[in-house]
Amino acid sequence: MRRYILTFAARCVAPRVGVRWQGGGAPAQGGPMLSMLEPTASECVKVAQRTLGELDTYFAKSQLQGIRMMQGTALEKMNIALSLLLMAKLQAIKKESGLEGDAGVHRVQALNAKMAMARDSPEFDEARKAERAVLEVIFQQTFGKPVPPSVDVHTARKLAFSMCAAVFDESFLGTVRSTCQSMGDDVQRKNAFVSPKLMEIQTKVFQQNGFNGDDGFLAAQTALLEFAGEPFVNAITVAYNSLLVEALGIKGMPALPKA
Repeated sequence: MRRYILTFAARCVAPRVGVRWQGGGAPAQGGPMLSMLEPTASECVKVAQRTLGELDTYFAKSQLQGIRMMQGTALEKMNIALSLLLMAKLQAIKKESGLEGDAGVHRVQALNAKMAMARDSPEFDEARKAERAVLEVIFQQTFGKPVPPSVDVHTARKLAFSMCAAVFDESFLGTVRSTCQSMGDDVQRKNAFVSPKLMEIQTKVFQQNGFNGDDGFLAAQTALLEFAGEPFVNAITVAYNSLLVEALGIKGMPALPKA
């Protein structure tokens, strides 16, 4: 399966848009113009509800059950589950608005940003509850646990900045560049090489910021996910992704929108 760099919260490596999602239902009417409009509270609610529907399919349930039974750390399992969540969201957006491919990815980013910016707005209370319900499904199906309590935005910003600083280290980038040069355009090999190293960095950063053990790692991942659209976290993520993609030597990556 080909993958591309998207967010810290999805193992920093998420399934490519073209991966087929086995869901049901017909797409709503929409088009390119919709991708340029500011998301509304109503759209956020509808996309979250459709995402819940996607996660309730036999395909998604079987995938989450498989993650729960696989060998690996809680952080590894969470990252794979979040990759599955991204696929479900992209399918939900396709059905809600007709957007897919890069436009669907951009809409995910726009919805994340809107939810982060409207975090204290009563207008988005229903949307926040719907998004929380989505996370509850992921946590209950994958770990049999409730979603960790939310952290403040300053903690999320510190986590994002620490991740970015660790990846910007020239010794890490030098190793990635020199190794991936010999792999040509083989994205799968590059992903297999860099993913464990990113996991090591992620684990170290979480521990340095006081998030220890499985529950701590899950709480840190959730924080980065919940604040993925916050302007500072988003900007840091864009810089992180851009540098990492350049170091990997991957061409034809979808451009990520800036905050």
